Amino acid sequence: MYIIEQELKSNTVKAFAALYNAAIEEKDVTINITKPDHEGDFTVVVFPLVKHSKLNPVQTANALGEYLQQNLDIISKYNAVQGFLNLTFTDVFWIKQLQAISEQESFGQFEPNGKKVLLEYCGPNTNKPLHIGHVRNMLLGFSMSEILSANGYEVIKVNIYNDRGITICKSMAAYLLRGNNSTPESTGIKGDHFVGDYYVMFGQLVVEELHAKYNVPGDVNVFKAIGIEREVAEQQTEAFALAKSLLLKWEAGEEETVNLWKKMNGWV
Repeated sequence: MYIIEQELKSNTVKAFAALYNAAIEEKDVTINITKPDHEGDFTVVVFPLVKHSKLNPVQTANALGEYLQQNLDIISKYNAVQGFLNLTFTDVFWIKQLQAISEQESFGQFEPNGKKVLLEYCGPNTNKPLHIGHVRNMLLGFSMSEILSANGYEVIKVNIYNDRGITICKSMAAYLLRGNNSTPESTGIKGDHFVGDYYVMFGQLVVEELHAKYNVPGDVNVFKAIGIEREVAEQQTEAFALAKSLLLKWEAGEEETVNLWKKMNGWV
């Protein structure tokens, strides 16, 4: 922007000298990026210059556009909207810009600013198979880290592996209750989907247990029927009690529980 802005400003000064024998300065010329709802790449604001041309804004803009197009090979066309001269650049201009960028190894890189940024993203969950949405978040997080780094920040990337805690123990509990020592190999199910299915199954076990406990018909939403939020109601179940006990055993380093945790994470 800075280089082309200077070029447009200097040539606008030349144009007013040639067209109107008027001496204006570059500081009098304002260059903006053209608004999205108008055709063009850059815009010269003509309003402040009409006092030198002694013409109305549209006449001044058209005369200036004609001069710039004839004298600069980077301008393909122009249009005047009231007191704004919108300029469209040729392919030659954009090719020159790309060539200039490619010759600068440090293009877009700023000097270190002495500031640190901690950026956490991704966070895969061993209860949930990764999908295209997770890839999107990974790419956004990595792109953000590169942008911040280019702007001079020291970026510390953090990835929290969600492979422990009560939610992971829920899939472990469901496997102990309904797994029958099956494996991804014995069922032909991909490992992450295999474990994810048991996390879903835990929720189903909770619902089944609450239906039976409160004698609620199977086709009725049990949580609405008993008037208790899911997070609270599930804590009344034996399935949740098992998951909680597994968490306590895991935290205590109980060998059998830790081995089950490692095995299921290994499948994922």
